[in-house]
Amino acid sequence: MKKLILMFLILGSIFSCGKDEETCTVSSFVGTWKVTGGEACIFTEANTVTITDAGSNQINVVYTGGGVTTTYDPFPVSGCGFTANIVQSDFDIDFVITGTLDDGKLSIKNNGKVFGVNTNCTDVLTK
Repeated sequence: MKKLILMFLILGSIFSCGKDEETCTVSSFVGTWKVTGGEACIFTEANTVTITDAGSNQINVVYTGGGVTTTYDPFPVSGCGFTANIVQSDFDIDFVITGTLDDGKLSIKNNGKVFGVNTNCTDVLTK
């Protein structure tokens, strides 16, 4: 009986273990990222996204592609994610960008209007 109870305790402890929560810092985001999946809604495989540490728990995001380089104002980082509202009235741009880092992949969701076209899609990037 004791062996049976011990076996259930061991099995219970093995199966109760889940995936450890990923711990992210600003340095987790820093680097050059390329599109490797998702919908390629804003970025394409030929584009790069370069992220640097902006200090004060923020990141600088620079998008390069199609002969154009766009530098965004610093995005605040919270845990394994960031959210920023991008507004450029001259170009009819008003969208929210949300980034989530998980298992070495950066998912960037764009929701809003880009050049007057509504968009709601996600790009997946890796270093």
